[in-house]
Amino acid sequence: MGVAEVLELTSPRTQGLATHAGLLRNGVSRAALSRAVADGSVVRVRRRVYAASPLPPLPRHLVTDQGVASAYAAHVRAALLSLGADAAACRRTAAALHGWALLVEPGRTVEVATRHGRGRVVAPGVVAHQHRSGDVVRHVVLPGTAALRVTTPVRTVLDCAGALPLLEAVVVADSALRAGAVTLDALRSAAAALPGREGAARVRRVLARCDPACGSVLESVTRVRLHEAGCAGWTTQALLRDLPGRVLRVDFCFAGAGLVVEVDGARWHPNPARDRARDNALAALGWRVLRYTWADVVHDHRRVVAEVKAALACGTPSIHLAAGTVPAAA
Repeated sequence: MGVAEVLELTSPRTQGLATHAGLLRNGVSRAALSRAVADGSVVRVRRRVYAASPLPPLPRHLVTDQGVASAYAAHVRAALLSLGADAAACRRTAAALHGWALLVEPGRTVEVATRHGRGRVVAPGVVAHQHRSGDVVRHVVLPGTAALRVTTPVRTVLDCAGALPLLEAVVVADSALRAGAVTLDALRSAAAALPGREGAARVRRVLARCDPACGSVLESVTRVRLHEAGCAGWTTQALLRDLPGRVLRVDFCFAGAGLVVEVDGARWHPNPARDRARDNALAALGWRVLRYTWADVVHDHRRVVAEVKAALACGTPSIHLAAGTVPAAA
């Protein structure tokens, strides 16, 4: 039986990947493997990891409503197989494998946790972090495939909180909370046991900015931006009742200023007409509404914050006519 045939029989659960040792166990000789690589019937995709074809290209988004992209899982699986049984995905890579929405996805870099005391890992596109903790689980990323070693949800959140910029770390924590993978109490308890004053303080700062009721990545980003700008006095996911008695859920409600701030991701706001109807219903009740897109919040946040602060400072609506404008007679 040829090497390609052995691969086809032995690697369905590993997404077409097999290790050098696994192929030898299944009767493939070193000489046969070398010939297969030389003639192109088998591809060496990572050190000591083989497949019948190159790894698939990475998609634009690694995590979507449908779950984790299979191509990304294959890239991570190949990296872990090449590093041995004690390697586990960690940080952003683990967060993506858990299926959490991220502000910045890990892209082509695979972050792995290795046993403390192991020699320095050098591999293309791999960043290794040594861990003393055994906070690792076997996680099935794709149905029908073998589980991957990944840091636990709590450990993943804490690692990201200690290493990533505040904004990205809060998004990770909120996404984990929204998915039901962790609880705020569990995160706080684990954070209290962290060694090192500086690292523990970074994690506590992230957890202080978390909101288990947060509905999306965009809401997480907006909330952190508002906190950093000194804005206060809002409620997230507030329930307001309009004139016909319908209940409207709004992203940010500044009740004292009569102001609602809505942030629109493409997933939940594909219908502008419906959003206009909501805004009109809120305006009929006396609420002022500011509505922003992903591009506004992520790429033009200074303007967004300035407009929110201006609206908060303006206790009642003010109308300023441009020079030369003549109002029409009533």
